[in-house]
Amino acid sequence: MSDLQPLKQRPAADPAPPDQAPHEAVYVRKLLDAYNAKHGLALETLQQARDHAKVSGHLFRQRAAFFHAESLWRFAQESVPEATYTAIETDLYDAVIEIEDRDHASGYARLEAVLDAAVAHTPNPANILAPVVKVIDLKGMCHRLANDDRLTWCKEETS
Repeated sequence: MSDLQPLKQRPAADPAPPDQAPHEAVYVRKLLDAYNAKHGLALETLQQARDHAKVSGHLFRQRAAFFHAESLWRFAQESVPEATYTAIETDLYDAVIEIEDRDHASGYARLEAVLDAAVAHTPNPANILAPVVKVIDLKGMCHRLANDDRLTWCKEETS
């Protein structure tokens, strides 16, 4: 018999705050670079992107995903050994890195391809966290990986 206790219920994720949190700086900058490359814009701030009709909806969804993944990470910190969450995120990284590394028409196309691959990824069912990982978490983990400089959308372009 296993010593592992069943997982408690995962709480709902907090919504993304209205203002950019300091720990969002890297992945938000990478999103802005992708939006600028796709639409020929010169967005410099989260607020500029939130105010721009072409990107505001996408940005809203990506920030929501990031905060869902942050919520999963916090839940894991309180519920399971640290390596448990790391294994979920590492498996996702392994599933998307070859796609991220390919040539793409733009940074935005790279972002879309990686997010599509993340959505198609199934967490290892042997991991106790797998049943509580949602599609939005997988997208958010991509932004966490981007925030840690493990994924980048605009490799060809410079900011």
